[in-house]
Amino acid sequence: MKYLNNLLKVGLAFERLFFFFLISIIVVHIVTCLFVIVAAVSDHTFKDTWIEAADIKDKKDKRTLYITSLYWTITTFTTVGYGDISATSSQE
Repeated sequence: MKYLNNLLKVGLAFERLFFFFLISIIVVHIVTCLFVIVAAVSDHTFKDTWIEAADIKDKKDKRTLYITSLYWTITTFTTVGYGDISATSSQE
């Protein structure tokens, strides 16, 4: 890290900001995946989960689930949430 810092001549503030964004992206990804996993594990038929409530149970492809869960995670982390997607079961 010191070599990269000397090569690019970045300051300590930029380095801390970079690590903040990196850790934020990692945490958002983990929470996004956990939100999908909890809904999938709680009931294999997607009954009474956020997936059924958001009416995407017919679109079970992983990309749609991930993007919807990513939307939920970002709105929850940055605001109090819009309420259009919310946890419906006790596990979620």
